[in-house]
Amino acid sequence: MNFSAIRELFEVYDNAYGYTEEELVVQESRMNIKLPAALRAYYGAFGKHKEMNQTQDRLILPEELHVDRSGRMVFYAENQFVAAWCILLSDMGLDNPPVYVSYDDEHWQEEGSTVTAFLISMAYLQAIFAFRFAANMAGVTDDIISLVKQHWKKVEGTVSIWQVAFYQNTKDEILALMQSPDQTDLFIAAKSAEQLIAMDALLKVDWDYHTME
Repeated sequence: MNFSAIRELFEVYDNAYGYTEEELVVQESRMNIKLPAALRAYYGAFGKHKEMNQTQDRLILPEELHVDRSGRMVFYAENQFVAAWCILLSDMGLDNPPVYVSYDDEHWQEEGSTVTAFLISMAYLQAIFAFRFAANMAGVTDDIISLVKQHWKKVEGTVSIWQVAFYQNTKDEILALMQSPDQTDLFIAAKSAEQLIAMDALLKVDWDYHTME
């Protein structure tokens, strides 16, 4: 599974933050299932990286996984449990199965992405809150939205609950436009103060929050 985008974003080039094969086998034996290859690979590479997996929303750790009576295994949850994402037991034999989302734990619908695509999108979302230098503004104008699209490249992927679009030019930055019925909110984040200042200079936004103010 290709998680190179995540490795670049969080600068993790080995599996030091991963679960070992032995640890994963223990949890698979407990549940009497074999995890899909994509999710297994993610746990093996990044499962113990707290900033990547716990800063905003929450990756369910292997020791916490279980298959419920309806045949669903929730593996990711919104930080206030407004939403949860699962894999169906019937899809466990697929290497990279579809992801399903629910907002009430009763009605489930396809997220519209595979496990790999979903986890990459969530890594971008977590980076918005994990990177040290950040700013955000609610209800940005169409002019600001145009500036984002003019100066940064759109990154493939989204998370349906927030209708978010990600943008970046380098691994040291990330921008997110989050749409709701009434407005679009802008979040930007960078690994250094210099990078944030450079982004700020292009956007010229009166931020609601700014790390350096």
